[in-house]
Amino acid sequence: MKFKEGDRVRVIRNLKVGKIYKDSVSGKTDSTTSEMVALAGQIVTIASVTDKYRIKEEGWNWTDSMFQKGVVIRERKKKIVKKTSTTSKKKKAVKFKIGNRVQNICVLPAEEQPNKGKFGIIKGIDSDGTVYVTYEDGMRGSSLTPEEDYKIVGAKAVNFILKYDLDEDPIEEFETIEEVEKRIDFLVEHVSSLKKDSMVIYEVAKKYKVNVKTLITKKVVK
Repeated sequence: MKFKEGDRVRVIRNLKVGKIYKDSVSGKTDSTTSEMVALAGQIVTIASVTDKYRIKEEGWNWTDSMFQKGVVIRERKKKIVKKTSTTSKKKKAVKFKIGNRVQNICVLPAEEQPNKGKFGIIKGIDSDGTVYVTYEDGMRGSSLTPEEDYKIVGAKAVNFILKYDLDEDPIEEFETIEEVEKRIDFLVEHVSSLKKDSMVIYEVAKKYKVNVKTLITKKVVK
Protein backbone atom coordinates (compact mmCIF):
# COMPACT_ATOMS: atom_id res chain seq x y z
CA MET A 1 0.00 0.00 0.00
CA LYS A 2 1.13 3.56 -0.70
CA PHE A 3 0.81 4.83 2.89
CA LYS A 4 1.60 3.25 6.24
CA GLU A 5 0.12 3.49 9.72
CA GLY A 6 1.01 6.80 11.36
CA ASP A 7 1.45 8.73 8.09
CA ARG A 8 -0.21 12.13 8.00
CA VAL A 9 -1.76 12.77 4.61
CA ARG A 10 -3.89 15.52 3.14
CA VAL A 11 -7.42 14.80 1.91
CA ILE A 12 -8.00 16.13 -1.63
CA ARG A 13 -9.81 19.45 -1.65
CA ASN A 14 -12.47 18.48 -4.25
CA LEU A 15 -13.73 15.34 -2.48
CA LYS A 16 -17.37 14.74 -3.52
CA VAL A 17 -20.16 13.09 -1.50
CA GLY A 18 -21.19 9.70 -2.92
CA LYS A 19 -18.43 9.55 -5.53
CA ILE A 20 -16.54 6.23 -5.89
CA TYR A 21 -12.74 6.39 -5.49
CA LYS A 22 -10.37 3.54 -6.46
CA ASP A 23 -7.18 2.59 -4.63
CA SER A 24 -4.24 2.61 -7.06
CA VAL A 25 -2.48 -0.30 -5.29
CA SER A 26 -5.17 -2.73 -4.05
CA GLY A 27 -7.71 -1.90 -6.77
CA LYS A 28 -10.47 -1.71 -4.14
CA THR A 29 -13.10 1.03 -4.36
CA ASP A 30 -15.22 2.95 -1.88
CA SER A 31 -17.58 5.91 -1.86
CA THR A 32 -17.56 9.00 0.34
CA THR A 33 -19.91 10.27 3.04
CA SER A 34 -20.68 13.81 4.19
CA GLU A 35 -18.49 13.22 7.26
CA MET A 36 -15.56 12.36 5.00
CA VAL A 37 -16.14 15.38 2.74
CA ALA A 38 -16.08 17.64 5.83
CA LEU A 39 -12.36 16.76 6.09
CA ALA A 40 -11.55 17.91 2.52
CA GLY A 41 -8.23 19.76 2.42
CA GLN A 42 -7.31 18.67 5.94
CA ILE A 43 -4.26 16.73 7.11
CA VAL A 44 -5.36 13.45 8.69
CA THR A 45 -3.54 10.50 10.30
CA ILE A 46 -3.58 6.95 8.94
CA ALA A 47 -4.79 4.69 11.78
CA SER A 48 -4.71 1.27 10.05
CA VAL A 49 -3.91 -0.24 6.65
CA THR A 50 -5.46 -3.28 4.92
CA ASP A 51 -6.56 -3.12 1.29
CA LYS A 52 -8.01 0.27 2.26
CA TYR A 53 -7.25 2.86 4.92
CA ARG A 54 -8.80 3.97 8.20
CA ILE A 55 -7.96 7.35 9.72
CA LYS A 56 -8.02 8.53 13.31
CA GLU A 57 -10.36 11.44 12.63
CA GLU A 58 -13.40 9.27 11.70
CA GLY A 59 -14.37 5.66 11.04
CA TRP A 60 -15.09 5.16 7.31
CA ASN A 61 -12.89 3.34 4.77
CA TRP A 62 -10.60 5.43 2.55
CA THR A 63 -8.59 4.77 -0.64
CA ASP A 64 -5.34 6.45 -1.70
CA SER A 65 -7.09 8.43 -4.46
CA MET A 66 -8.96 10.34 -1.72
CA PHE A 67 -5.61 11.75 -0.58
CA GLN A 68 -3.25 14.14 -2.36
CA LYS A 69 -0.28 12.48 -4.04
CA GLY A 70 3.05 12.93 -2.34
CA VAL A 71 1.69 14.92 0.61
CA VAL A 72 2.88 12.67 3.42
CA ILE A 73 4.24 13.89 6.73
CA ARG A 74 6.13 11.16 8.54
CA GLU A 75 6.18 11.17 12.31
CA ARG A 76 9.06 13.35 13.32
CA LYS A 77 11.80 11.96 15.57
CA LYS A 78 12.67 14.27 18.39
CA LYS A 79 16.35 15.14 18.60
CA ILE A 80 17.87 14.56 22.02
CA VAL A 81 20.04 17.50 23.04
CA LYS A 82 22.58 16.99 25.79
CA LYS A 83 22.38 19.59 28.52
CA THR A 84 25.67 21.45 28.77
CA SER A 85 24.82 24.25 31.17
CA THR A 86 23.57 23.94 34.75
CA THR A 87 21.95 27.36 34.47
CA SER A 88 19.77 26.56 31.45
CA LYS A 89 16.05 26.44 32.24
CA LYS A 90 13.90 23.43 31.40
CA LYS A 91 10.93 24.30 29.19
CA LYS A 92 7.66 23.60 30.94
CA ALA A 93 5.46 21.14 29.03
CA VAL A 94 2.03 22.40 28.01
CA LYS A 95 -0.81 20.28 29.38
CA PHE A 96 -3.66 20.16 26.88
CA LYS A 97 -7.15 19.17 27.96
CA ILE A 98 -10.36 18.38 26.11
CA GLY A 99 -12.33 21.62 25.92
CA ASN A 100 -9.27 23.91 25.72
CA ARG A 101 -9.60 26.73 23.18
CA VAL A 102 -6.45 26.81 21.05
CA GLN A 103 -4.94 28.65 18.10
CA ASN A 104 -3.08 26.85 15.31
CA ILE A 105 0.50 28.21 15.28
CA CYS A 106 1.97 25.55 12.96
CA VAL A 107 5.21 26.64 11.23
CA LEU A 108 4.16 25.06 7.92
CA PRO A 109 3.11 27.48 5.17
CA ALA A 110 -0.61 28.15 4.73
CA GLU A 111 -0.81 26.13 1.49
CA GLU A 112 0.25 23.03 3.46
CA GLN A 113 -1.69 23.85 6.61
CA PRO A 114 -4.94 25.67 5.73
CA ASN A 115 -5.93 25.82 9.42
CA LYS A 116 -2.92 27.97 10.31
CA GLY A 117 -3.96 30.89 12.52
CA LYS A 118 -7.45 29.52 13.15
CA PHE A 119 -9.05 29.10 16.58
CA GLY A 120 -10.72 25.89 17.69
CA ILE A 121 -11.65 23.59 20.56
CA ILE A 122 -9.83 20.38 21.56
CA LYS A 123 -12.34 17.54 21.09
CA GLY A 124 -10.11 14.54 21.81
CA ILE A 125 -6.66 13.42 22.96
CA ASP A 126 -5.15 9.99 22.16
CA SER A 127 -2.95 7.97 24.50
CA ASP A 128 0.03 8.76 22.21
CA GLY A 129 -0.53 12.49 22.74
CA THR A 130 -2.26 13.22 19.42
CA VAL A 131 -4.63 16.17 19.86
CA TYR A 132 -7.81 16.53 17.76
CA VAL A 133 -9.25 20.00 17.17
CA THR A 134 -12.54 21.19 15.70
CA TYR A 135 -12.10 24.73 14.37
CA GLU A 136 -14.65 27.52 14.60
CA ASP A 137 -15.42 27.28 10.87
CA GLY A 138 -16.27 23.56 11.22
CA MET A 139 -13.02 22.17 9.80
CA ARG A 140 -11.04 19.57 11.75
CA GLY A 141 -7.38 18.86 12.34
CA SER A 142 -4.96 16.90 14.50
CA SER A 143 -1.34 17.03 15.65
CA LEU A 144 1.18 14.52 16.98
CA THR A 145 3.21 17.46 18.32
CA PRO A 146 0.58 19.80 19.82
CA GLU A 147 3.15 21.81 21.80
CA GLU A 148 4.59 22.95 18.46
CA ASP A 149 1.32 23.35 16.57
CA TYR A 150 -1.15 24.82 19.10
CA LYS A 151 -1.22 27.39 21.86
CA ILE A 152 -3.94 27.64 24.49
CA VAL A 153 -5.87 30.92 24.34
CA GLY A 154 -8.52 32.47 26.52
CA ALA A 155 -12.20 31.84 26.08
CA LYS A 156 -13.95 34.08 23.58
CA ALA A 157 -17.00 36.18 24.31
CA VAL A 158 -20.20 34.26 23.57
CA ASN A 159 -22.85 36.53 22.06
CA PHE A 160 -24.68 34.12 19.74
CA ILE A 161 -25.74 30.46 20.07
CA LEU A 162 -26.64 28.26 17.08
CA LYS A 163 -28.86 25.21 17.69
CA TYR A 164 -29.67 22.59 15.04
CA ASP A 165 -30.85 19.00 14.77
CA LEU A 166 -27.83 16.71 14.31
CA ASP A 167 -26.18 13.94 16.35
CA GLU A 168 -22.88 15.74 16.95
CA ASP A 169 -22.42 19.22 18.48
CA PRO A 170 -26.08 20.32 18.34
CA ILE A 171 -25.33 23.61 20.14
CA GLU A 172 -22.43 25.89 19.19
CA GLU A 173 -21.26 29.26 20.52
CA PHE A 174 -20.04 32.24 18.50
CA GLU A 175 -18.77 35.74 19.13
CA THR A 176 -20.17 37.45 16.00
CA ILE A 177 -23.14 36.95 13.68
CA GLU A 178 -20.68 36.69 10.75
CA GLU A 179 -19.19 33.56 12.36
CA VAL A 180 -22.70 32.09 12.70
CA GLU A 181 -23.51 32.73 9.04
CA LYS A 182 -20.20 31.18 7.93
CA ARG A 183 -20.89 28.05 10.01
CA ILE A 184 -24.42 27.71 8.58
CA ASP A 185 -23.06 27.96 5.01
CA PHE A 186 -20.57 25.17 5.79
CA LEU A 187 -23.23 22.90 7.34
CA VAL A 188 -25.66 23.36 4.45
CA GLU A 189 -22.97 22.62 1.87
CA HIS A 190 -21.26 19.64 3.52
CA VAL A 191 -23.70 17.89 5.92
CA SER A 192 -26.45 16.11 3.99
CA SER A 193 -28.20 14.81 7.13
CA LEU A 194 -28.74 18.34 8.48
CA LYS A 195 -32.37 19.30 9.05
CA LYS A 196 -32.30 22.85 7.72
CA ASP A 197 -35.66 23.86 9.24
CA SER A 198 -34.33 22.94 12.72
CA MET A 199 -31.71 25.70 12.81
CA VAL A 200 -32.26 28.44 15.43
CA ILE A 201 -30.00 31.37 16.36
CA TYR A 202 -30.16 32.82 19.87
CA GLU A 203 -28.64 36.19 20.70
CA VAL A 204 -27.34 36.37 24.27
CA ALA A 205 -28.83 39.48 25.88
CA LYS A 206 -27.77 38.76 29.47
CA LYS A 207 -25.39 36.33 31.14
CA TYR A 208 -26.01 34.85 34.59
CA LYS A 209 -23.73 33.22 37.12
CA VAL A 210 -25.39 30.39 39.04
CA ASN A 211 -24.32 29.21 42.51
CA VAL A 212 -25.82 25.94 43.70
CA LYS A 213 -26.08 25.56 47.50
CA THR A 214 -29.34 24.80 49.27
CA LEU A 215 -31.05 27.17 46.82
CA ILE A 216 -30.20 28.26 43.30
CA THR A 217 -29.44 31.99 43.10
CA LYS A 218 -29.01 34.06 39.98
CA LYS A 219 -27.15 37.30 39.41
CA VAL A 220 -26.06 39.27 36.36
CA VAL A 221 -22.37 39.06 35.58
CA LYS A 222 -21.10 42.57 34.87
